[in-house]
Amino acid sequence: MSFPSQPRIAMTSDFMKRFRKLEPPVAARLLEKIRIFEQDPNTPGLDFKMLTGMPSNVRSMRVDKQYRAVLIAPEHGNTYALVWVDNHDEAREWAQRRSFEINPETGAFQIYSVQEAERAVGTLAEPTDAPGDAPPDLFAAQRDRELVRLGVPGPLLPSVRSIRDAAGLEAIQPHIPQETWEALYSLATGDSYADVVQLVEDRRAEAERRLRDRRSRRPEFGEASPLAEALEGEAERAAREAREAEAARWERAFLHPDSQRHLLPVESSAELAEVLDRPFEEWRLFLHPSQSQLVQWDLRGPARVLGGAGTGKTVVALHRMKWLAERVFAEEGQRLLFTTFTTNLPREVSALLDGMVTREARERIDVVNLHGWARGFLERQGLSAQLAPGERLRALWEEVVPDGEFPVSFYRDEWAQVVQRHGLRDQRSYLLKPREGRGAPLGRAQRREVWKVMEAFRARLEERGWMEPADLSREAANRLRQPGQPAPYAAVVVDEAQDFDEIDFRLVAALAGIPEPGAPAPEGWDAANRLFIVGDPHQRIYNRRVVLRRCGIDIQGRARRLRINYRTTEEIRRWAVALIEGVAVDDLDGEADTLRGYVSLMRGAVPTVRHFAREEQEHAWLVEQLGVLLREGPDGEAPRFAPREVCVALPRVDDVRRVAEVLRAADLPVDVIDRQGARGEGVRVATMHRVKGLEFRAVMLAGLHGGWRMEAPEPGEVPETAQAAEDRARALLYVVATRARELLLVSGWGTPHPALGEAP
Repeated sequence: MSFPSQPRIAMTSDFMKRFRKLEPPVAARLLEKIRIFEQDPNTPGLDFKMLTGMPSNVRSMRVDKQYRAVLIAPEHGNTYALVWVDNHDEAREWAQRRSFEINPETGAFQIYSVQEAERAVGTLAEPTDAPGDAPPDLFAAQRDRELVRLGVPGPLLPSVRSIRDAAGLEAIQPHIPQETWEALYSLATGDSYADVVQLVEDRRAEAERRLRDRRSRRPEFGEASPLAEALEGEAERAAREAREAEAARWERAFLHPDSQRHLLPVESSAELAEVLDRPFEEWRLFLHPSQSQLVQWDLRGPARVLGGAGTGKTVVALHRMKWLAERVFAEEGQRLLFTTFTTNLPREVSALLDGMVTREARERIDVVNLHGWARGFLERQGLSAQLAPGERLRALWEEVVPDGEFPVSFYRDEWAQVVQRHGLRDQRSYLLKPREGRGAPLGRAQRREVWKVMEAFRARLEERGWMEPADLSREAANRLRQPGQPAPYAAVVVDEAQDFDEIDFRLVAALAGIPEPGAPAPEGWDAANRLFIVGDPHQRIYNRRVVLRRCGIDIQGRARRLRINYRTTEEIRRWAVALIEGVAVDDLDGEADTLRGYVSLMRGAVPTVRHFAREEQEHAWLVEQLGVLLREGPDGEAPRFAPREVCVALPRVDDVRRVAEVLRAADLPVDVIDRQGARGEGVRVATMHRVKGLEFRAVMLAGLHGGWRMEAPEPGEVPETAQAAEDRARALLYVVATRARELLLVSGWGTPHPALGEAP
């Protein structure tokens, strides 16, 4: 095996955070020293040396008279990791409190602190009268050897054995390797030991695969030429092979999926400087192994990834698109589509892709919501495609629905869930079609009367030249399926899949060139990597149900789930999940879905919940709380939150208008989120629907009262409609609550809303 002489550099997330706190002149000097180090680590001015009292692979490099950078430098090979930068003494003390090593069981590069782990669990210990009175440790069922096999470093075993309950497991989390904590959490929450071990083995195998892939793509020169190797003696050969094995061990460790949660390898000092110069968003650079596996998953057909709010579904979709555009469908003319349900999310996605992919690849990627794509396509085909205004549709229904047995909501749902879903155009088709999920059955005479209303509503739409989103998707899919019409995209990535219906997914399949159900694939057609779908059915806020296989999308063997929440704190996650407890949810393919194993790795404040008698009192409280969040600290310190990092989410447009007026009257900066997003730097104020797909450091979920739900109840409303509306309202509250990363404040007025619980 051979190795180049030029160093390969990686940096940890801790180093990046610390770098961004340096004064600009110090940061510039550090980048220059890294550039010099890349050319020759032994350059005298770098003072590259071992740290006193530390293992030989822990070294430091001079930045200037005051600062030093801490690096991990293996004895053999050319792989180095920047782990910290600080004042001289502080840098040494930081390193001395930590261990830096390759875990012998998992092969991952780990950084941890025995002292801090002991201190964390020690604060929870309760004195007992006798040693026998202490409760057993949380992992008493596993021997030490079994815990070590999961990646628990030997020096951390006493601390792990001191964990008695969930509180101890939470306390130790920041002080041990993340993958170690996740393995322990999995055991504590009921996963089998065999399953957790298998995950460890799979990630070790993935590290080996990545090493082979890197070396196959980048042939390298080594210590000795083939002639020199042929002439070396047995002892020389053994020594060389040992050096090569040690160098490969470190290179493999830096490529390990668990290492790359916190370690970013770069190709050069120039790339490192470019990364450090961009706004630091960890998700762009450091992926969880469950995410990175999905990003580069070489698929033989369509795939579907589900996950609770904040698990990184959009992150995976973005990185997947980058991988597809740069590595899989990289030829000129191979276009790709990233599509969503909402109109707001594409703007965010487009801006993010601008900074993630190469210019050439970005030019071949379209980012647009699905119905927007369908409308543009139909207009290019010469068809007027005017989308029906949502506020006018209710008036149309009231025109055509007679006084009688069923309310407007019944007809509206029958239209969406039976007629539009199945594309029914005549009475006979409607009489024969099963009404799945529609509650009490209708007799044949009742169906005929209902169909008269359906026909009248369709006539009103056609008179005005209006189409509903389902009409757009159906007509676009039909035109794409015409003989000789090529699929417009080599690959499609779908986000917000839970809000699409089957008509939409038939269009998605056509966009990716996937044959219709039962139809043969064209000769030479390859389904590999064509379609990638992500979503969270628990965030479904529209009354739609999907079975992908009925749309020609076969995900058998290619369905995965994300369980780790990276956005919100555990406290916010628990509060939000409680809102949707008991709501039945499907997995987009006809089976039940659950949030089992869904957990957040961050901790924070419990959500604040308040109730007021009158709306004006709630408004005054919102002004007061925003003043606290945006107030400067002592001695002119920056406010805790920038205005644009805070969002006030409200049920209706009228609520948004009133609250925005109140905040402006209090001299608070305000920007209302509309169809075009928010354009200023003020506090975001929006309807609950508008914040879908977004995130903020702090969210104020306001305006809740006992009578609120997504649609106002109607006289005579059938139970199925009432329950569906209640479930969607709970799902919407779950969506809004999980937009908050650090802080959630919930408030309402009048008759208490159930979400407020026992709020004061």
